[in-house]
Amino acid sequence: MKKLLIKAPINSIYSTELQIESGAGELYGGFEFDYGHSMTFSGRAKKSCFDNRKTIMPYQDFETAVRIAHDNGVKVELVANLPHFNDCNFSGNNDGDKKYIEYIKMGIDAGVDRVIVGDLGNLIRLRAAGINFPVTASTFLTCLNKKTIKFLEEMHIEKVVLPHTFSLEEITEIVTDTKIKVEIFGHFGCSFLESTCGLLHVNDERLQTGIPCRAKFIIQSSGEEISILDVNEDCSLCLLDEVMKTGVESIKTIGRDLDPMFMAAITAVYAKTIDYILEGKSIQEILEIISDEMDFGMWENTFCKEKRCKYMWNNYII
Repeated sequence: MKKLLIKAPINSIYSTELQIESGAGELYGGFEFDYGHSMTFSGRAKKSCFDNRKTIMPYQDFETAVRIAHDNGVKVELVANLPHFNDCNFSGNNDGDKKYIEYIKMGIDAGVDRVIVGDLGNLIRLRAAGINFPVTASTFLTCLNKKTIKFLEEMHIEKVVLPHTFSLEEITEIVTDTKIKVEIFGHFGCSFLESTCGLLHVNDERLQTGIPCRAKFIIQSSGEEISILDVNEDCSLCLLDEVMKTGVESIKTIGRDLDPMFMAAITAVYAKTIDYILEGKSIQEILEIISDEMDFGMWENTFCKEKRCKYMWNNYII
């Protein structure tokens, strides 16, 4: 069983150093670019809807982050997965194609190892511009079957990120049937098919709606608060040994808009677990060790007691 890479989010030099120290094998992020009002080519608003935290960093910091990562043997992917857009609706300008290509070229000049693309139109415009750089197909491309994966092989995609809705059996089947590197979500993620959600991704870029699928809604007849749109999948720790058996290249954690210390702690837990699995320890043994080594109470209360387990029950109906 090969070592599983953790692909972790970065939004600063500080978060880059923290994630590397915590055991991330790959990093992903974006940089400040003068286009659009609040959205970025990295598929996120410039600032978090939670606490106004920046989700991207200045370009010079991004260059430094890439250098630091490479000095430590860690790869970096540039996030450029904003879905194809109508220029006029997006910013009032008509130079979106040129700006998108300029953004990617700047990322390549900074030394990134791959570009994450989330739309076929953007992938086509990338190739038409003569940029034959390694590409990771974002989950925004919604690859739901092996035929889609085969199509991406023909488009010379290097890695594909599968949607959150697959079972481990389905993931194994896809990995076995393709030469493309496969990545899945290890921690956090969307309750639906990303980029298709009418609650978030089709909003005007000036709106900040938060994450409606995570919200609790009140039933008028009873006053009960329920998370009716949330399928409760956050954590894959207890199934990490089974995840590794699928043969996926990497797991991805989400949180460019969250506190770097919090995200680094998540990376550290997964990194320790992967190392212990490779040593032959059982998941139960590993959980006991981790509980002794670090403050695991938050994890147990937030994810374990609430049964927010990925790949365990497959509650998706699509």
